[in-house]
Amino acid sequence: MKLCVHLQPILNLELAMGNSIQEHNEFAWEKCELDVLLKNSFHAEAIQQKILLALCVKEFENRDLHYTATGEVEYFCERCKQMIRAPFLRVNSREYPV
Repeated sequence: MKLCVHLQPILNLELAMGNSIQEHNEFAWEKCELDVLLKNSFHAEAIQQKILLALCVKEFENRDLHYTATGEVEYFCERCKQMIRAPFLRVNSREYPV
């Protein structure tokens, strides 16, 4: 698995903060060459404070429960056609986008 240079800083930060990769799929779908799913929610505040996202990286919220029980946040690199995603943070049975 070789994540693009635009998304690698997010993965590096998440792994350093204790998150882990739940699964990854190459050619997950027609427009995505690599899809990385993290086990836990993104550390959104740390990402915002420590990483300057490339212009080709777009953040999305996917609330389709077909994918995860809580919905998820996704960072998609439009240039490299790769994605890193994680479930929404759940606190006291309430959902908070990260």
